[in-house]
Amino acid sequence: MGFSKPQFDIPDLTGKLVLVTGANTGIGYQTAQQLALHGAKVYVGARTVEKATMAIQRMEEESPELSGKGRLRAFKVDLSTVCGTKEDAGEFLRVEERLDVLINNAGMGNAPLEIGGEGVAKEFSVNLPTSPTHNSHLGPFVLTQTLLPLLIKTSALPGSDVRVITVASKAHEFLNTDPKFESIDDFNARCAPTVEAGETFMGRQRRYGLGKLANILFARQLQTRLLASPIPGASSILSISLHPGAVGTDTAWNLMSFIGPLRYLLFVSPLRGAATSLFAATAVEVRKEEEKYRGKYLVPYGTVKEPSVYGRSEELAERLNQTMSAPPAQSTNVEPTAGNPAANTSGGGDALDKGVRAVVDKTGYGAKVTGANIEKASDGIRSLFHKATGKDVPIKDQEMR
Repeated sequence: MGFSKPQFDIPDLTGKLVLVTGANTGIGYQTAQQLALHGAKVYVGARTVEKATMAIQRMEEESPELSGKGRLRAFKVDLSTVCGTKEDAGEFLRVEERLDVLINNAGMGNAPLEIGGEGVAKEFSVNLPTSPTHNSHLGPFVLTQTLLPLLIKTSALPGSDVRVITVASKAHEFLNTDPKFESIDDFNARCAPTVEAGETFMGRQRRYGLGKLANILFARQLQTRLLASPIPGASSILSISLHPGAVGTDTAWNLMSFIGPLRYLLFVSPLRGAATSLFAATAVEVRKEEEKYRGKYLVPYGTVKEPSVYGRSEELAERLNQTMSAPPAQSTNVEPTAGNPAANTSGGGDALDKGVRAVVDKTGYGAKVTGANIEKASDGIRSLFHKATGKDVPIKDQEMR
């Protein structure tokens, strides 16, 4: 059925705890605000505490009934690096004892290819690693993996209804080359035959779509793993990905300024754009018909739809999962050192955390510089740089959706 008017359709969420990333603007902002208005305690995730705090102030000004209720909490979650994401998630684990819903909303769209501090394009990090795919996929992957034990713990509580919602995009359908997801180099793919073609509007959209395809595949693989898990409660957790629609966020306005007033006909409001996320995260019918929604991809406003042929590929989903969880691969920018603290992580420890450790390994943690450009170096280089100078390698700040 879906939510056509989320401000009226959301059930009572009193007692629920939700984390929304990218909640300081656009879809994430509206999602967090509506969840709080319906009784949930909501962590407003943003790249800085200041951005999250400012967003909360706006929410309380717009909805005075939220003031003084303590339902909105500012939370720093910077998805642009593996170690940063894991550290922020660890802070969440230190302060909270439950997590009912995780909404991986933050993303970065239609940006130039920029390799981040861990050697991955930024869009892929927030959408996957630091390409358009780090910000779209690797960040959410690490965040979800790190918080998964808490999600599972919550799922074992009486009356729980735990869900992981990942905001993907119809842009995954724009890919015109076969995605491989066999290495970090594949995460940094230009998705175009030339540099010039890769920096056109459609070239950037396809690169953005690569990260969003990874989101869809990850959501499906996560559901498969949860269903197969012997841990009590794990199999009841729902993992769902979705396309929010053509939404009039600030980023969309800037990208489509050339069409003038037609924008208002082509885009829906951020509140309307949040409807599918809110449906996936809260709708009673999703739990009642969980077999219909497990691991599925939704489109506005809550309709199950088959993703692209790549999004339906079990082989590609498994390949992505293997790449994210396999033993560390050699980086072209670094060489391992004898003291690599993450080099011997296989075969022990919490299995739910292996994927995170593997990604940290593969980005070169504990490595040394071998002539690589510091801005394109692995996280190992960032770590050593920090230890030597007390400062972080600068990464160009970009607004997240």
